[in-house]
Amino acid sequence: MAELLKTDWGESGFQTQVNAAHSPDSEQVSEKNWVSSDDGQSASKDVFVRSIAGFKWILVVTAILSSRMLFALDNTIVANIQPGSASPDRHSTGEGEEYRLGGSDWPWGGDCSIALFVVAGILFIVFGVQQTFHICCNEKNRLFPIHFLKRRSLPILFILNTCASSGLFISVYKIPLFFQFTMGDTAIKASLRLLPFVLVLIFIIIMNGHMMTKFGYYLPWYVFGCTLELIAAALVCKPPIPLHDPLFGGILNNFVSVVVKTGTSASAIYGYTSLMALGVGAFNQAGYSVVQAKVKTSEIPWALGFMMVSQLGGIVIGLGTAGAIFVNEATEGLLKLLPEVDPEVVKNAIAGTSSSLFDTLTIDERAKALDVIVHAINQVYILLITAGAMGVVLSVFLKSEKLFLEVAAGGA
Repeated sequence: MAELLKTDWGESGFQTQVNAAHSPDSEQVSEKNWVSSDDGQSASKDVFVRSIAGFKWILVVTAILSSRMLFALDNTIVANIQPGSASPDRHSTGEGEEYRLGGSDWPWGGDCSIALFVVAGILFIVFGVQQTFHICCNEKNRLFPIHFLKRRSLPILFILNTCASSGLFISVYKIPLFFQFTMGDTAIKASLRLLPFVLVLIFIIIMNGHMMTKFGYYLPWYVFGCTLELIAAALVCKPPIPLHDPLFGGILNNFVSVVVKTGTSASAIYGYTSLMALGVGAFNQAGYSVVQAKVKTSEIPWALGFMMVSQLGGIVIGLGTAGAIFVNEATEGLLKLLPEVDPEVVKNAIAGTSSSLFDTLTIDERAKALDVIVHAINQVYILLITAGAMGVVLSVFLKSEKLFLEVAAGGA
């Protein structure tokens, strides 16, 4: 394969352009002196080429296999929580059988769950040590810019970007789910319910990019966005404190009417989710412009990758945790409501209200079952309450400064 690429593209053609563009010391690369070689192919001199050989191939293969595993895990979560995404008979296909969620399928104290977290923790530590002490790499070609963690603002921007992406994608996954269960929407109709969320999100992202570029201040956007994310998540989530609590019960009693329930109107859901979109959109893409203004020009490729890791990490952690909360809360609640039903039938019922289980229930039992499922959806927003509260606290520690900002293209 290497010889084929070398033959097709030349000694320093397309590949050297990519390497030079993404190398952190691209400014130190001497000006390309393009000449014509004997065989008519283009060549350049004195250009740094990043090679992949030896131990580095293990890292490449591991990264590819890990991305495949995470994609399959995400598909499994979607299949479990999105009606119509998978056949009710989960054993009809072998794909995804090895990717089960802890609690409902794997006991949290079981060997599989423990091994999953232990291996993940060990790999995380090993990767950190390897990148810190430049094992099998050097400071210029290592995968993660560890030195960014020593600066004040960059780790905060990393966490804030994770909070924004979590709020964005958890909302995108859970809004259609609510309408499919409570109002019997089809998959297409439920997806149309996302339009208010998406339109507000697009508007605020464009506005954020324009206003930050014009005025240069970024701190107000983070404070504003995290506050709205916290408020929107609190409106959707059921209060974890009993209403008869002597300290907080009276306060919560005044707001319990706005908490999302089975009979909550569509217009109310549109309002809450639009508020969430307004919050996460205010700073979801801001970090990409801010980090470019806070690092050296030679470190911009690393800075963009740094923020991309935080965004993708927020998506993976947010959706994975949200799926686990929903599946476990719904399964536990339905088993308590219907103790005589086979647990496997209950788990399959979470795939949608068209499941055979709901057809056998009385009207009263079906209403209670939907209340259990809606409660499970509401509990997912505890994650966004946490993300919003963490964002409000961390955004205060950002510098109140004016930067020369340029519009930057970010991730999802």
